[in-house]
Amino acid sequence: MKANLYILISILLVVTSCAPKLTERAFAPAKTNFSPKGEDVNLNLRLREFGEAPPELSWQESVSSAAYFDQAENMMALGENQNLPALKSKGLSWIRHFYSQPEFTRWGELATGPFIRLAASQTEKEVQITLNDVLLEMEDARPIMLSHVLALGEKMAPGIQIGLPGLLEQADKFTQLVLLDIPKMGLPTIIAEGFASELVKTTKPLFADAHVLIQDYAKVQTLSEAISVIDRAILKFQITLEPATTKSLYLGRKLARQIETMKDGQDGLSVLIAVWEMLTPQEREEKLKPANYELYAFLENQSARELECLKKRGCLGGPVDGVVKKLFVMPKIEKYGVANLKKQITDETLAYVHSEIEAMAKDFVANIPKTFADNIETAWLAKAMRMVAVRDDLQAYVTRVGEVWAKKILPQSEGRVPGFEINRVQVNASRKQALSLKADTKNEELDGEVAGSALAASSHLLENPESRSEADLRTAFSQVNKLVAFAGYRDTRNKLVPALLAPVAHQIKLLDIMDFEAAKDANFSFRLPNKMPLADAFHAAPESEYQRSFSASALSAQVRGLSRLLRWTADWRRSSFETVLGGIKAQDLTQDAESPSLQQPLFPKDMIFALNVGAVSVLLQDIQKKSSPVFMLTIEGNALSAYEYTQGTAETAVMAGVVDLENGKPTQIIQTREVARLILALAEFIQAMDGVEQTKSSVLLTKNIHGTLPLEAVISGKKELRRLIVALGNFLSTKMLTPQSLLLSADSLTGKRPTGNSLLRVETQAYGIQALVKAHEISGIDSYLWSAQEIYYAMNKTLFSVKEEFYVNSDGSRLSFPEKLTTLRALSELKSSLPPESQTQLQKVMNPWVHALLAIK
Repeated sequence: MKANLYILISILLVVTSCAPKLTERAFAPAKTNFSPKGEDVNLNLRLREFGEAPPELSWQESVSSAAYFDQAENMMALGENQNLPALKSKGLSWIRHFYSQPEFTRWGELATGPFIRLAASQTEKEVQITLNDVLLEMEDARPIMLSHVLALGEKMAPGIQIGLPGLLEQADKFTQLVLLDIPKMGLPTIIAEGFASELVKTTKPLFADAHVLIQDYAKVQTLSEAISVIDRAILKFQITLEPATTKSLYLGRKLARQIETMKDGQDGLSVLIAVWEMLTPQEREEKLKPANYELYAFLENQSARELECLKKRGCLGGPVDGVVKKLFVMPKIEKYGVANLKKQITDETLAYVHSEIEAMAKDFVANIPKTFADNIETAWLAKAMRMVAVRDDLQAYVTRVGEVWAKKILPQSEGRVPGFEINRVQVNASRKQALSLKADTKNEELDGEVAGSALAASSHLLENPESRSEADLRTAFSQVNKLVAFAGYRDTRNKLVPALLAPVAHQIKLLDIMDFEAAKDANFSFRLPNKMPLADAFHAAPESEYQRSFSASALSAQVRGLSRLLRWTADWRRSSFETVLGGIKAQDLTQDAESPSLQQPLFPKDMIFALNVGAVSVLLQDIQKKSSPVFMLTIEGNALSAYEYTQGTAETAVMAGVVDLENGKPTQIIQTREVARLILALAEFIQAMDGVEQTKSSVLLTKNIHGTLPLEAVISGKKELRRLIVALGNFLSTKMLTPQSLLLSADSLTGKRPTGNSLLRVETQAYGIQALVKAHEISGIDSYLWSAQEIYYAMNKTLFSVKEEFYVNSDGSRLSFPEKLTTLRALSELKSSLPPESQTQLQKVMNPWVHALLAIK
């Protein structure tokens, strides 16, 4: 897999061109060298009484799963900012609660998931070449091994061991001789090691089982017990019996039952007749005639019909035979004693069985060399046939062994892993009863925003793993499979499996992440649409018709989700990746062969990191393509698409925004919320890639066809993204800010303000504050922090309600649970930059609501 993933070299040129290049243009200074114009106001907060219950806060609503995940993350961030571990844990528990509901995700077999299929396709050529070489070496090695084994047999000293233990010891010694002779055979290393490994693996447990059975056989005291041990041996060693042997065992079991139930002379006679019938004429003469001539002569003169009669109680046969049975045979048996007869018959039958087994064992030991040679040839040919089957259909083989492996490591889910999530949930959260969620949609289409938000939420589970639970393992497998599903791949038949990152405006070309030269073509953009039909838990429906609607919120969620995952896949940072997936070797997948080459990780972190960067880079590259959702505002007052701007213009860009795409075309409405979310998403990528200079990923450290290192492109791309964040920050802090220092909810590229834009929403201010604080953190430009402070001061002046003890929208409408939590998080991130007295007042505003959150069950 490692060698073949070099097709990701440059990671689609990573993000070298993911932001419009502004290096040759000078931005107008963004509000520098001055402090906030506004000042905070005294909110005249009432003094809450000691022990007073926090305000009522609950959430009963049907919402997008993305909104649910956002609030869980908000709760975690608020707990972190407020130094409240209990609140952070509550947010994390909300995410876990979602995934504890099996019906909230689509489920798929791990063995048929995208990653296993990708791994098979990426290693197929290498495997085929290796198997062809091994098959040729096996064919050359076969006659050499057979001749050596037969030669050892000729040198083997005649057996002097006595009894079954001695014979077993002799068989074991021959096996050891073969093992010692393997290095002298001149075989290729892989063949020699494989031969020795298979021989040990096959014979060691066989001899151990045989030793136990011999010990058990030495303890038997009845024919039933002896046959029971024989039956165990037949089952254990999968022995195929001749029909005569099968019949003999059947009669032996029947005889054993008769011996055990023997009570009187008639029973004794019946047993003697049964023994007589089991013996051949020669055996009767050799064994019974010397022991008791009279009995031998009596039975010898009986026909089969008369013997059958004599076995039955009350049946005397003919006049003469009846007299003999009544006056001669029966009294003799009773005089001898039924117990003595029972013991004698048991001893004789056991001795007979033992002699037969030992004779067979001696014959087996004498033929061990030939048996070894025959078995080696049979096994060798069978192994070759299996290898040919693997070579010709690697995917089927990987799926077969993968199913066994998956069920072994995921017993609770029977080898299945969660796929993409449902679109909507009914939430019921309050202080009165425990959090409850209910599915509010069917698993029909994948929501583009939900997919991105779920990636981020699940990443938190990986960053905060439980103690090596199966749930963590399922989450890890799920995230890796989602990552491959986003990017797409080719299967073992070189068929392109459609990526979830689907064509935006064109129809003729699917994303092939392995062909980065074509993927960077400005004519082709790829994103996960707002709604995508799915074929299964991970894959897009083949040739599916989807609406070419791509919202800015979905783009930001996808960039942020894939970027959050980078914190887990980054190979220069230790994460739970090492403990959850790092210990899984390719050898774990199969026991058909053992090789040092299979000791490499099944989930190579540096390769998965490279694929992760590649997937998010596809989205970031869209910024400069023809179907870009990003526009640039110039000093000259014109709005140009990012693509148009990169094609060369004399105008100078100072601001940037983002819009939705409908039918593959940009709309005219700019949502403040979406500009803010894009800033946060881009910042997530930049911060996740902090320290990338330390990567050991061979993909990033191998020169591409242009002679440059992809790592250099990554580092350069981060700088370009910082410039884009500056342009987006300028748009928020300048274009969208009212004279009252509050943010408008939306604007239009046509210059005409959207209907209803006069309503100033608290949530809009919260997103703006959070994004501007982050823009300051990334760029170091103080004016963004000052703008965030001005917005906060304006909220206190205009939107704070003493009655509600919190903020309300400009029309007086109260905030929903998500709006309050979003606002609390944003203010908690601004708090440390405020003057001391403002920090104190803000904390007083937040305290009752934070306590209300903690009170929710």
